Amino acid sequence: MGVQDLDTQKFLDALQAHPIGKEIKNTAQAETIAARKKLIEALAANEAKADKAFPLLAKAVDTAVAKVRAAEKALQAANEDLWKANQAKSNASFDHTGERHRIEALLSDTEYYETITEFQREMRNGQDDARKQFDFHNEVIVNALTGATTHRGYDNRASVDARISAMRAAIDQAEALRLIADQSNVPERLAAIRSSLPKVSRAVDPTEKRA
Repeated sequence: MGVQDLDTQKFLDALQAHPIGKEIKNTAQAETIAARKKLIEALAANEAKADKAFPLLAKAVDTAVAKVRAAEKALQAANEDLWKANQAKSNASFDHTGERHRIEALLSDTEYYETITEFQREMRNGQDDARKQFDFHNEVIVNALTGATTHRGYDNRASVDARISAMRAAIDQAEALRLIADQSNVPERLAAIRSSLPKVSRAVDPTEKRA
């Protein structure tokens, strides 16, 4: 220990022995005790707050758990009701469809069953024939003065589409004839449908159309 350290220690020893030193020590101890008392009081207050709050919080948790269990039970019951309702709907749909097919089969069992079937086959084949009649024209026009060229195209797509659409409708109309009460005029009605079908026209030059 150096000379300076010895002098410092002597000063501290002398200070502790002096009344002023004792007073400083006592003051520091009192402040420490007061601070610890405040901490102890805060700890006690915190525990008292917890003792008051936790029972209420625990009760709230128990109430929430009970509600969850009740909701789960209600959900299970609702799911069972949903399954029963879907099952009843499925059974009713099955019975309805089966009965409809049975009745339609009886109504369709007439002397014109094949006549209608053949007409529908004709309409399906006719759609392919209409597509084959698609007509497209593309012309190159040369300006006599400048030599510039322009292209102009026109077709009969609208006419083809109209006939195909009418043939699709004719198939449905023919199917509906299977279910009418009076079957005696089925051939005439099929002929009327056939004759009402629009024809496929040729592609028309727009300038010719305006002339």
